[in-house]
Amino acid sequence: MTSQSPAQSTAVSARRQEDQADRPIILHYVPYLAALQGRRSIALCGEPITYDQQATSKGLTDGKGVICPMCDLEREQLDRRYQDPDEPICPLAVSLGLQGLIEQEAGLTVCELADRTGLDARRLHRELMSGQVPIDHLQQIAQACGTDTTEALKWVDAGKKAIRRIRTKQHDE
Repeated sequence: MTSQSPAQSTAVSARRQEDQADRPIILHYVPYLAALQGRRSIALCGEPITYDQQATSKGLTDGKGVICPMCDLEREQLDRRYQDPDEPICPLAVSLGLQGLIEQEAGLTVCELADRTGLDARRLHRELMSGQVPIDHLQQIAQACGTDTTEALKWVDAGKKAIRRIRTKQHDE
């Protein structure tokens, strides 16, 4: 291992800062709650992040911001799934309903929910996005949100109704 003098170390740091200055700022889709309050969350692409308002504003105003391609792809697929009448409604309703319970009712991000339940945040995110949440996780989610399984299932039912409205609206147009 070689030691570096402070001057060399500073030069390396300056080069790294210049390299980073030329890099685009990757903008992720995050839940509104996380964006509003700068909290830990999981982006739509599955990347754990803490929302940084300053970096996001800079990325949007100076033209260096690039939307994460995986977030964009996930968003497009999700939009298609909501509108596709051949897509089974139940997993979508579980996804939409439980995310509503977590974010709107309990005011939690997925990372915060994972902390409360002891579940892995990325796994929980995948389960919520796919709508394939095991019953024991559903119970843990409900408890962490300060409610019971029956109330959580009411949120799922509300998710079904919302998806049916989306599909009916699309069909009518």
